[in-house]
Amino acid sequence: MFGIKFGRKVKSPVEQMHCDHKWHYEFNSGGGLCESNDYRECKRCGLVEDIYSESNFIKYKTKVFLICPVRNATGYQKQEMASYIENLESKGIDVYYPARDTNQVDDTGYRICKDNLNAIREANEVHIFWDKDSSGSLFDLGMAFALNKPIFIANGCDVKLTDGKSFANMISEWAKKSDLK
Repeated sequence: MFGIKFGRKVKSPVEQMHCDHKWHYEFNSGGGLCESNDYRECKRCGLVEDIYSESNFIKYKTKVFLICPVRNATGYQKQEMASYIENLESKGIDVYYPARDTNQVDDTGYRICKDNLNAIREANEVHIFWDKDSSGSLFDLGMAFALNKPIFIANGCDVKLTDGKSFANMISEWAKKSDLK
């Protein structure tokens, strides 16, 4: 460890530069982009940054891909996802929402999957609005897993853990290992 900052051990600037950052966010300003109380801390190297400083806002802006039902999303799910997206975007986070940002006109679904793969690759984080019956979500989940993306469960109360192996159990474990808050 390099030193102490805000009471935490931190790695050297060179180590921080080469760290595959695992960010924990603290929003204390009420969401305003001009506020300076919002910061993020890397859980791996201890780097602490003001999220919305001009240079960091441009350089490190968080990009989230939202895995979610599209074709068979219920009205309630659409409303919940819209609120979730609005909340993230009000904090300056870019959200890729497939129902809005991926052209859904595709006879086979191949191009949709390729477009989503590219968007997941570009994202810093993947958030999932879990629906066990969404086959497209399972496909996107597999791509995010293969790309080793950290995951956050947007609707954790809807994830019903089971005895034995299941996707619900797997994403719960993955989310714990990702430690996104």
